[in-house]
Amino acid sequence: MAPAEKTYSQKRLEDPFTLYVLLTEPLVIEVRDLMQAMAEDYPSVRMPSGKLIGQETIHSSGVGMAYFDPCEKAPSAMIMASPRPISGDIDWAMVLQKSRLVFPDAAEVVERHQSRLSITVHATGTSLAERFEAARLLTCIGAVLARLPICTGLYFPSADMILPPKSWIHAAQ
Repeated sequence: MAPAEKTYSQKRLEDPFTLYVLLTEPLVIEVRDLMQAMAEDYPSVRMPSGKLIGQETIHSSGVGMAYFDPCEKAPSAMIMASPRPISGDIDWAMVLQKSRLVFPDAAEVVERHQSRLSITVHATGTSLAERFEAARLLTCIGAVLARLPICTGLYFPSADMILPPKSWIHAAQ
């Protein structure tokens, strides 16, 4: 007998959480400084504890990547940068349509962003507690970046919506 295919809900439990931070200008960020700011602002959130692999400095106007080697004790995080525009499988018309009620300026934000940071967090397992811990880490890292004056919006693919920085910061509180 062939094994049953996973349901959509089961597959979602294995998916990482991702966030795109849209910026009006290029940003150079030290990954360790970002993590230090995150630890200071949100001390109760478990930080990635694996070894930092990739670039220690990320330039959002280029293409770069840094990630923390996964370990069993904490969610792993990956930070990537790439210049504008965001392309690929994102249906921006649909995203903007869905975002219009919570963020009327979303279309302007997408149009004028010049670079972006992509944050991806993998949970240590598939339990709801492990998934919540990973989602919380992503939310708090995003909130640190949302405080930058050059951050104009955050695209959260799981909701397929763009949110204003103040809303993301509020969610992290």
